[in-house]
Amino acid sequence: MKVTVIGAGAWGGALAQVLCDNGHDVVVWTHDVEHARQINEQRQIVALTKKEIEHTLSERIVATSDLAIAVEHGCYLLFVVPSFALRSVAIEVAKHMTKPKICISATKGIEKNTHLLMTEVIEDVLTENLCIAAVALSGPSHAEEVIQRKITAIVAAHEKNEYAVLVQGLFNNDTYFRVYANTDRKGVELGGALKNIIAIISGMLSAYDLGDNAKAALITRGLFEMTKIGVASGAREQTFSGLAGLGDLIATTTSVHSRNFQAGILLAKGLSAEEVEISTQATVEGFYAVKAAIEIVNEKQVYAPLIVLLYELLENKITPAIMLERLFQREMKDEFTLM
Repeated sequence: MKVTVIGAGAWGGALAQVLCDNGHDVVVWTHDVEHARQINEQRQIVALTKKEIEHTLSERIVATSDLAIAVEHGCYLLFVVPSFALRSVAIEVAKHMTKPKICISATKGIEKNTHLLMTEVIEDVLTENLCIAAVALSGPSHAEEVIQRKITAIVAAHEKNEYAVLVQGLFNNDTYFRVYANTDRKGVELGGALKNIIAIISGMLSAYDLGDNAKAALITRGLFEMTKIGVASGAREQTFSGLAGLGDLIATTTSVHSRNFQAGILLAKGLSAEEVEISTQATVEGFYAVKAAIEIVNEKQVYAPLIVLLYELLENKITPAIMLERLFQREMKDEFTLM
Protein backbone atom coordinates (compact mmCIF):
# COMPACT_ATOMS: atom_id res chain seq x y z
CA MET A 1 0.00 0.00 0.00
CA LYS A 2 1.02 3.61 -0.53
CA VAL A 3 1.18 5.53 2.75
CA THR A 4 2.01 9.18 3.38
CA VAL A 5 3.34 10.14 6.80
CA ILE A 6 2.50 13.77 7.60
CA GLY A 7 5.20 14.77 10.07
CA ALA A 8 8.85 13.72 10.33
CA GLY A 9 9.49 13.90 14.05
CA ALA A 10 10.67 10.95 16.13
CA TRP A 11 7.32 9.18 16.12
CA GLY A 12 6.62 9.89 12.46
CA GLY A 13 10.03 8.51 11.52
CA ALA A 14 9.59 5.40 13.65
CA LEU A 15 6.18 4.63 12.18
CA ALA A 16 7.50 5.22 8.68
CA GLN A 17 10.12 2.55 9.36
CA VAL A 18 7.46 0.12 10.62
CA LEU A 19 5.42 0.66 7.47
CA CYS A 20 8.48 0.19 5.29
CA ASP A 21 9.42 -3.01 7.15
CA ASN A 22 5.91 -4.25 6.35
CA GLY A 23 6.50 -3.73 2.63
CA HIS A 24 4.56 -0.52 2.11
CA ASP A 25 5.52 2.36 -0.18
CA VAL A 26 6.20 5.25 2.21
CA VAL A 27 6.59 8.99 1.64
CA VAL A 28 7.30 11.25 4.63
CA TRP A 29 6.41 14.93 4.57
CA THR A 30 8.23 17.59 6.58
CA HIS A 31 7.87 21.36 6.29
CA ASP A 32 11.66 21.63 6.69
CA VAL A 33 13.55 21.36 3.39
CA GLU A 34 16.83 20.60 5.17
CA HIS A 35 15.25 17.83 7.20
CA ALA A 36 13.87 16.24 4.04
CA ARG A 37 17.38 16.31 2.58
CA GLN A 38 18.83 14.75 5.73
CA ILE A 39 16.33 11.90 5.59
CA ASN A 40 16.99 11.24 1.91
CA GLU A 41 20.77 11.53 2.07
CA GLN A 42 21.75 10.55 5.62
CA ARG A 43 18.72 8.36 6.49
CA GLN A 44 18.31 10.12 9.84
CA ILE A 45 15.47 11.70 11.85
CA VAL A 46 16.66 14.93 13.49
CA ALA A 47 14.66 14.44 16.71
CA LEU A 48 16.28 11.04 17.22
CA THR A 49 19.83 12.10 16.38
CA LYS A 50 19.52 14.87 19.00
CA LYS A 51 18.85 12.14 21.57
CA GLU A 52 21.79 10.12 20.22
CA ILE A 53 19.51 7.22 19.25
CA GLU A 54 21.32 5.10 16.69
CA HIS A 55 19.16 4.41 13.65
CA THR A 56 19.27 4.19 9.88
CA LEU A 57 16.05 4.61 7.92
CA SER A 58 15.35 2.30 5.03
CA GLU A 59 16.52 3.51 1.62
CA ARG A 60 12.95 2.99 0.40
CA ILE A 61 11.56 5.79 2.57
CA VAL A 62 11.33 9.00 0.55
CA ALA A 63 11.04 12.41 2.23
CA THR A 64 9.66 15.57 0.68
CA SER A 65 8.84 19.11 1.78
CA ASP A 66 6.28 19.42 -1.06
CA LEU A 67 2.90 18.78 0.55
CA ALA A 68 1.11 18.36 -2.78
CA ILE A 69 3.42 15.51 -3.79
CA ALA A 70 3.10 13.89 -0.37
CA VAL A 71 -0.71 14.02 -0.28
CA GLU A 72 -1.07 12.72 -3.82
CA HIS A 73 1.13 9.72 -3.05
CA GLY A 74 -0.80 8.04 -0.25
CA CYS A 75 -3.95 5.93 -0.19
CA TYR A 76 -3.55 6.31 3.57
CA LEU A 77 -2.61 9.59 5.28
CA LEU A 78 -0.90 9.14 8.66
CA PHE A 79 -0.91 12.37 10.70
CA VAL A 80 1.96 12.59 13.20
CA VAL A 81 2.21 16.29 14.08
CA PRO A 82 1.85 18.09 17.44
CA SER A 83 -1.75 18.34 18.62
CA PHE A 84 -1.79 22.15 18.57
CA ALA A 85 -0.74 22.11 14.89
CA LEU A 86 -3.00 19.32 13.64
CA ARG A 87 -5.91 21.51 12.55
CA SER A 88 -3.73 23.96 10.60
CA VAL A 89 -1.81 21.12 8.94
CA ALA A 90 -5.04 19.31 8.05
CA ILE A 91 -6.36 22.50 6.44
CA GLU A 92 -3.28 22.63 4.22
CA VAL A 93 -3.57 18.92 3.41
CA ALA A 94 -7.19 19.40 2.32
CA LYS A 95 -6.11 21.90 -0.32
CA HIS A 96 -4.17 19.18 -2.13
CA MET A 97 -6.64 16.30 -1.87
CA THR A 98 -8.40 15.26 -5.06
CA LYS A 99 -10.06 12.10 -3.75
CA PRO A 100 -11.08 10.70 -0.36
CA LYS A 101 -8.54 8.72 1.66
CA ILE A 102 -8.36 6.76 4.89
CA CYS A 103 -6.73 8.93 7.55
CA ILE A 104 -4.86 7.77 10.64
CA SER A 105 -3.94 9.87 13.66
CA ALA A 106 -0.89 8.94 15.72
CA THR A 107 -1.09 12.30 17.51
CA LYS A 108 -2.22 12.25 21.14
CA GLY A 109 -4.16 15.23 22.39
CA ILE A 110 -7.42 17.09 22.99
CA GLU A 111 -8.17 20.34 21.19
CA LYS A 112 -8.71 23.20 23.63
CA ASN A 113 -12.17 24.84 23.65
CA THR A 114 -13.72 22.35 21.19
CA HIS A 115 -12.65 19.28 23.22
CA LEU A 116 -12.31 17.42 19.93
CA LEU A 117 -9.95 14.46 19.84
CA MET A 118 -7.38 14.27 17.08
CA THR A 119 -9.37 12.02 14.74
CA GLU A 120 -12.35 14.33 15.25
CA VAL A 121 -10.25 17.34 14.27
CA ILE A 122 -9.25 15.52 11.07
CA GLU A 123 -12.90 14.69 10.33
CA ASP A 124 -13.95 18.25 11.12
CA VAL A 125 -11.48 19.69 8.58
CA LEU A 126 -11.55 17.08 5.82
CA THR A 127 -15.25 16.11 6.15
CA GLU A 128 -16.77 12.99 4.60
CA ASN A 129 -15.89 14.16 1.09
CA LEU A 130 -12.16 13.78 1.75
CA CYS A 131 -11.88 11.47 4.76
CA ILE A 132 -13.29 7.95 4.36
CA ALA A 133 -12.49 7.24 8.01
CA ALA A 134 -10.16 8.63 10.68
CA VAL A 135 -8.58 5.85 12.72
CA ALA A 136 -6.71 6.40 16.00
CA LEU A 137 -3.35 4.69 16.52
CA SER A 138 -2.28 4.80 20.16
CA GLY A 139 -0.62 2.89 22.99
CA PRO A 140 2.67 2.49 24.88
CA SER A 141 5.19 3.24 22.17
CA HIS A 142 8.37 5.23 22.65
CA ALA A 143 9.76 6.17 19.24
CA GLU A 144 13.28 5.56 20.54
CA GLU A 145 12.45 1.86 21.02
CA VAL A 146 10.30 1.36 17.94
CA ILE A 147 13.01 2.71 15.61
CA GLN A 148 15.32 0.08 17.12
CA ARG A 149 12.67 -2.58 16.44
CA LYS A 150 12.05 -3.41 20.09
CA ILE A 151 8.83 -5.26 20.85
CA THR A 152 5.82 -2.93 20.95
CA ALA A 153 2.03 -3.45 21.17
CA ILE A 154 -0.49 -0.70 20.42
CA VAL A 155 -4.13 -0.21 19.35
CA ALA A 156 -5.91 0.84 16.15
CA ALA A 157 -9.35 2.22 16.96
CA HIS A 158 -12.48 3.20 15.07
CA GLU A 159 -16.19 2.83 15.81
CA LYS A 160 -16.51 0.70 12.68
CA ASN A 161 -14.37 -2.37 13.28
CA GLU A 162 -13.62 -2.78 9.56
CA TYR A 163 -11.55 0.41 9.54
CA ALA A 164 -9.72 -0.48 12.75
CA VAL A 165 -8.86 -3.86 11.22
CA LEU A 166 -7.60 -2.23 8.00
CA VAL A 167 -5.13 -0.09 9.95
CA GLN A 168 -4.27 -3.02 12.20
CA GLY A 169 -3.21 -4.96 9.12
CA LEU A 170 -1.22 -2.04 7.79
CA PHE A 171 1.04 -1.79 10.84
CA ASN A 172 1.05 -5.26 12.41
CA ASN A 173 4.01 -7.55 11.79
CA ASP A 174 5.14 -10.85 13.26
CA THR A 175 8.53 -9.73 14.54
CA TYR A 176 8.30 -6.67 16.77
CA PHE A 177 5.16 -4.56 16.19
CA ARG A 178 1.78 -5.91 17.29
CA VAL A 179 -1.48 -4.02 16.78
CA TYR A 180 -4.84 -4.76 18.40
CA ALA A 181 -8.19 -3.53 17.04
CA ASN A 182 -10.64 -1.59 19.23
CA THR A 183 -14.00 0.03 18.50
CA ASP A 184 -13.81 2.54 21.39
CA ARG A 185 -12.00 5.28 19.52
CA LYS A 186 -12.92 7.93 22.08
CA GLY A 187 -11.52 5.92 24.97
CA VAL A 188 -8.33 5.08 23.12
CA GLU A 189 -7.68 8.72 22.25
CA LEU A 190 -8.58 10.06 25.69
CA GLY A 191 -6.22 7.55 27.28
CA GLY A 192 -3.40 8.67 25.01
CA ALA A 193 -3.97 12.33 25.79
CA LEU A 194 -4.66 12.20 29.53
CA LYS A 195 -1.74 9.94 30.45
CA ASN A 196 0.64 12.73 29.39
CA ILE A 197 -0.71 14.86 32.23
CA ILE A 198 -0.01 12.15 34.80
CA ALA A 199 3.45 11.61 33.32
CA ILE A 200 4.38 15.23 34.03
CA ILE A 201 3.48 14.75 37.69
CA SER A 202 5.46 11.50 37.70
CA GLY A 203 8.54 13.40 36.57
CA MET A 204 8.04 15.82 39.45
CA LEU A 205 7.87 12.95 41.95
CA SER A 206 11.11 11.56 40.55
CA ALA A 207 12.81 14.94 40.82
CA TYR A 208 11.87 15.03 44.50
CA ASP A 209 13.07 11.42 44.93
CA LEU A 210 9.78 10.39 46.53
CA GLY A 211 10.21 6.70 45.74
CA ASP A 212 8.35 3.79 44.20
CA ASN A 213 5.45 3.89 46.65
CA ALA A 214 4.57 7.40 45.53
CA LYS A 215 4.93 6.42 41.87
CA ALA A 216 2.59 3.44 42.32
CA ALA A 217 0.02 5.64 44.05
CA LEU A 218 0.25 8.22 41.28
CA ILE A 219 -0.22 5.67 38.48
CA THR A 220 -3.21 4.11 40.25
CA ARG A 221 -4.94 7.37 41.10
CA GLY A 222 -4.02 8.83 37.72
CA LEU A 223 -5.73 5.90 36.01
CA PHE A 224 -8.78 6.50 38.21
CA GLU A 225 -9.00 10.10 37.01
CA MET A 226 -8.43 9.15 33.37
CA THR A 227 -11.16 6.52 33.54
CA LYS A 228 -13.72 8.81 35.18
CA ILE A 229 -13.13 11.53 32.59
CA GLY A 230 -13.37 8.95 29.84
CA VAL A 231 -16.61 7.40 31.07
CA ALA A 232 -18.14 10.85 31.62
CA SER A 233 -17.23 11.66 28.01
CA GLY A 234 -18.88 8.53 26.61
CA ALA A 235 -15.91 6.13 26.47
CA ARG A 236 -15.90 2.55 27.75
CA GLU A 237 -14.38 1.93 31.19
CA GLN A 238 -12.72 -1.28 29.95
CA THR A 239 -10.58 0.65 27.45
CA PHE A 240 -8.64 2.34 30.24
CA SER A 241 -7.40 -0.98 31.59
CA GLY A 242 -5.98 -1.80 28.15
CA LEU A 243 -2.92 -0.80 26.14
CA ALA A 244 -4.14 2.69 25.30
CA GLY A 245 -4.97 3.39 28.94
CA LEU A 246 -2.98 1.61 31.63
CA GLY A 247 -0.33 0.38 29.19
CA ASP A 248 0.47 3.83 27.86
CA LEU A 249 0.26 5.30 31.36
CA ILE A 250 2.88 2.89 32.72
CA ALA A 251 5.26 3.48 29.81
CA THR A 252 4.99 7.25 30.00
CA THR A 253 5.16 7.65 33.77
CA THR A 254 8.17 5.37 34.25
CA SER A 255 10.48 6.03 31.31
CA VAL A 256 13.24 8.57 30.76
CA HIS A 257 12.27 8.45 27.06
CA SER A 258 9.06 10.33 27.88
CA ARG A 259 9.30 14.04 27.17
CA ASN A 260 6.34 14.60 29.53
CA PHE A 261 8.21 12.80 32.31
CA GLN A 262 11.29 14.91 31.60
CA ALA A 263 9.14 18.05 31.59
CA GLY A 264 7.94 17.20 35.10
CA ILE A 265 11.52 16.97 36.33
CA LEU A 266 12.22 20.44 34.97
CA LEU A 267 9.00 21.87 36.45
CA ALA A 268 10.06 20.57 39.86
CA LYS A 269 13.33 22.46 39.43
CA GLY A 270 11.41 25.70 39.02
CA LEU A 271 11.18 26.14 35.25
CA SER A 272 7.96 27.40 33.70
CA ALA A 273 6.15 25.45 30.98
CA GLU A 274 7.50 27.83 28.35
CA GLU A 275 11.04 27.48 29.67
CA VAL A 276 10.71 23.68 29.65
CA GLU A 277 9.80 23.58 25.96
CA ILE A 278 12.61 25.97 25.12
CA SER A 279 15.06 23.89 27.14
CA THR A 280 14.02 20.57 25.61
CA GLN A 281 13.30 21.94 22.12
CA ALA A 282 10.28 19.65 22.03
CA THR A 283 6.52 19.83 22.29
CA VAL A 284 5.25 18.67 25.68
CA GLU A 285 1.78 17.38 24.84
CA GLY A 286 0.74 17.22 28.49
CA PHE A 287 0.95 21.01 28.76
CA TYR A 288 -1.70 21.33 26.06
CA ALA A 289 -3.80 18.35 27.20
CA VAL A 290 -4.23 19.68 30.74
CA LYS A 291 -5.83 22.91 29.46
CA ALA A 292 -8.49 20.95 27.59
CA ALA A 293 -8.83 18.36 30.37
CA ILE A 294 -9.59 20.98 33.01
CA GLU A 295 -12.44 22.26 30.86
CA ILE A 296 -13.89 18.73 30.63
CA VAL A 297 -13.40 18.18 34.38
CA ASN A 298 -15.31 21.37 35.17
CA GLU A 299 -18.03 20.71 32.60
CA LYS A 300 -18.61 17.08 33.61
CA GLN A 301 -17.99 17.70 37.34
CA VAL A 302 -15.41 14.90 37.54
CA TYR A 303 -13.31 14.38 40.67
CA ALA A 304 -9.73 14.81 39.34
CA PRO A 305 -7.43 16.49 41.90
CA LEU A 306 -4.20 15.53 40.09
CA ILE A 307 -5.29 17.26 36.90
CA VAL A 308 -6.70 20.27 38.76
CA LEU A 309 -3.51 20.82 40.76
CA LEU A 310 -1.21 20.47 37.74
CA TYR A 311 -3.35 23.00 35.89
CA GLU A 312 -3.06 25.44 38.79
CA LEU A 313 0.71 24.94 38.82
CA LEU A 314 1.01 25.64 35.07
CA GLU A 315 -1.16 28.73 35.52
CA ASN A 316 1.30 29.94 38.21
CA LYS A 317 -1.35 29.81 40.92
CA ILE A 318 0.68 27.48 43.11
CA THR A 319 4.27 26.25 43.42
CA PRO A 320 5.39 22.60 43.00
CA ALA A 321 5.83 22.32 46.78
CA ILE A 322 2.33 23.61 47.47
CA MET A 323 0.94 21.28 44.80
CA LEU A 324 2.33 18.26 46.63
CA GLU A 325 1.16 19.56 50.01
CA ARG A 326 -2.40 20.00 48.77
CA LEU A 327 -2.53 16.45 47.46
CA PHE A 328 -2.14 15.24 51.04
CA GLN A 329 -4.26 17.92 52.69
CA ARG A 330 -7.45 16.80 50.93
CA GLU A 331 -10.21 15.25 53.05
CA MET A 332 -10.16 11.49 53.52
CA LYS A 333 -12.38 9.56 51.10
CA ASP A 334 -13.49 6.08 50.13
CA GLU A 335 -11.12 4.79 47.43
CA PHE A 336 -13.75 4.71 44.71
CA THR A 337 -15.76 7.82 45.59
CA LEU A 338 -16.71 9.69 42.43
CA MET A 339 -16.82 13.21 43.89
